[in-house]
Amino acid sequence: GGLLILSITDKSGQPVQVASLEAVLGRATHVKDDMMPALQFDGTAYVAPIELADGNWNIRMKATAADGTEFTQRVILRVKG
Repeated sequence: GGLLILSITDKSGQPVQVASLEAVLGRATHVKDDMMPALQFDGTAYVAPIELADGNWNIRMKATAADGTEFTQRVILRVKG
């Protein structure tokens, strides 16, 4: 629907606003379509308007908590039109 939603939660499932968030969204097979979505915290999740073509995509993210703890993860997306 033209919106990327990335949820970061604590152990109890409550939304967490991190001190910083870096994310690269790109194809699984090459870097020519890589982009850095402008994710904004809406009180529940990080959201960014984005249109993706069909296929396999990855989000490679690094979040840093207020205390400096870093968390990195690769999330696999499959977009079907």
